[in-house]
Amino acid sequence: MSISKNNGVEKVRKKPRKHRKLRRLVENGSTDIAQKWRKNDRKILILFIFVILTISMVLPYYGFNAYGNFVYNFLNTYQKQYMQISHGHAEYCNRILDTRTLFINIQKHIINQDNVLQQLEIYLRNESRFISLAVVGAVGVGKSLFVRNLEKYFPWQENIQSYAWNAYVKNKESRMHILANIKEKLHQCGRNLVVIDNLQPNSAYVTDTLNKIITNDLVAANKYTIIIYVYILNTMSSDASYLKDYNLLQNLPQTKTINFKRFGYNELKDCIKREALLANITLSLQDFDEIVETVNVTNSGCKKVYAKVQSFKNTGH
Repeated sequence: MSISKNNGVEKVRKKPRKHRKLRRLVENGSTDIAQKWRKNDRKILILFIFVILTISMVLPYYGFNAYGNFVYNFLNTYQKQYMQISHGHAEYCNRILDTRTLFINIQKHIINQDNVLQQLEIYLRNESRFISLAVVGAVGVGKSLFVRNLEKYFPWQENIQSYAWNAYVKNKESRMHILANIKEKLHQCGRNLVVIDNLQPNSAYVTDTLNKIITNDLVAANKYTIIIYVYILNTMSSDASYLKDYNLLQNLPQTKTINFKRFGYNELKDCIKREALLANITLSLQDFDEIVETVNVTNSGCKKVYAKVQSFKNTGH
C-alpha cells in the first residue's frame, strides 16, 4: 500500500491483488503446499476410479487378455507413482533393501545368534524376486523376536502380511483360502514380507503349498516377495522325535532353512544379564541364582527370563 497527494488530499493506493496473493503464499509457506498435496491426492484417487470404471466398460469389447493386461499395467504404474508421491521418495518402489542397516538394528535385540543373523542377512541380500526362508528352532531362542524386529524395521510397512498359523485347524478348505488370499495381497511397489509364525513340523506342507501358489502364478511371481516360515521344535519330545522333526525341515521345497541354535546355561546367564540391564534392575548373586534355578532353559530358552527379572523390580533392588 502507498500514499500520494493530489491537491492536498491524500489518497491510498492498494497493491495489486496478484502481489497480495503472492505475499500470502510466501507467508503461509509449506503448510499450504502440504494441504494442496493432500487435496491433489484425493483428486487423483477420484480420477483414478473414474478412469478404471470407464476402462471396465470399454475394453471388454477388445478381448479379455488385452483388457486384463492393460488394467494390470495401468494399476501397477498408478500404484508406484502414488506411493512415491505419498512417501516423498522418487525411488520408493525401486530402492534396494538395505540389509546392513536392517540387521544392525535387529542385532540390538537378539543375543547369541550371531552366526544365524549373518546367514539371514546374506540370504535376504539376494535380489531375486522370490525368497523363501524357514527359521527353525526351539522355544525362546530368538526366532519370533527376529521376525518382530524385521517387521519393525522393514522399509515397506504397507507390504507386510503376518499370520500365526494354527496347526490344529481341521478345515482344509479354510487353510487353502488363507494361503490363496496371501497371494492376492502382494504389492508391485517395493518388496513384500510375508511371515507365517507358530508352525509345527507336521505343517511343513504349508511351505510347499504357498510357494507353489505364488511361483505358479505369472502375476504374483513377477512381484518381489520374501516369505519367512517360523517352525518350532519341541524340546520336550524324545531325542529321536526331535531329530526326526529337525531333519524333516532341512529340505523344504524352494526354501532355505536357517537353524537357530539351542540355548544352554551360558546363554541363559546372558539373557538374565541383558533383561536386568534393560529393566535397570540390579540383581544380587542370590537373585541371579534363583532365576537360573527356576528357568528350564532346555525347554523354554529365554522366553521366561523377562518375567522372572521383572519380579524383582519392586522388591527394593
